[in-house]
Parts: sequence; structure tokens; C-alpha cells
Amino acid sequence: KKDIIIRLFRVDYAWRQKERWKDKFPIVKINSGEGSIWDLIKKSRLIVDTFNTTTFIDTMFLNIPTMIFWNPTYFEFSNQAEGAFKMLEDNGVFHRTPQSISNFINTKWDEISSWWFGSKVQNARAYFCNQFSKDDPNMVKKFVQYLDYR
Repeated sequence: KKDIIIRLFRVDYAWRQKERWKDKFPIVKINSGEGSIWDLIKKSRLIVDTFNTTTFIDTMFLNIPTMIFWNPTYFEFSNQAEGAFKMLEDNGVFHRTPQSISNFINTKWDEISSWWFGSKVQNARAYFCNQFSKDDPNMVKKFVQYLDYR
């Protein structure tokens, strides 16, 4: 727990996030959203993303060990994404509850790298990235063509 860094959303909306985390888990470090998230990512063994943002798409694309969890009731994904998230879930990358992800991390903590870089997780990651974060050297040209078409 002493190595955990919780990065909060920059705006608190009077939720008292920092105080609530400190009350429950006084030993964890809190980052209030200031500074570059990439500075934190570079120092991290595992990234855990708790809502549907581009952060997990970026870390998955960069092949940084990443786990995600959220309740799909509140953070839905499209029908197009259903298969990709199922593959991520089947391989321990996506979880629907904090208990599930916590249990998984506790069993895999000493082997995060071998789990992440194993062929099953890498195949699921590649499938997801191929659908949602392709690296295309011609992207600017295609975008300009798209704009010209419109």
C-alpha cells in the first residue's frame, strides 16, 4: 500500500476525494491531478484506470501493463467494443468490480510483467489496439482527405 499512488481528477466537485482516500487508506500517496500523468506512468509497475478515458487506451497502445475496471452500467461501451472488452476481461485486463481487480492484482503482483507480456494478454491487447488505437503513419494525409471530401 505504501507504493500506491492515487491520481485524482483535477476538479473535486466538493466530493472531498483526497480526505476520503486518506481516511480509508492513510498510507497511500495522493496526486491531486497536478503535473504530468506521464511522469507517474514512467515510475509505475502497473496502471489501473477506473473509468473510461483515453489514458488506458494510450497505455495499452504503448504496451504498458494496464488494468481497467468500471461498472458497465455507468460507463457503457458500444456494441462494437463488446468483443474487444470481452477479450480483455477473459485475460484479466478488464474487471467489472473493485473486488475482482483487487483479487487479480493480489494473485498476479509478483508476476505482472510475465502476465502482461504473455501471448494471451498481448493478443487481447493487440486486438483492442487494432480496433481503437491504430498507429497509422498516413493519419494526417487521411484526415486531410476526409476533410476535403466533406
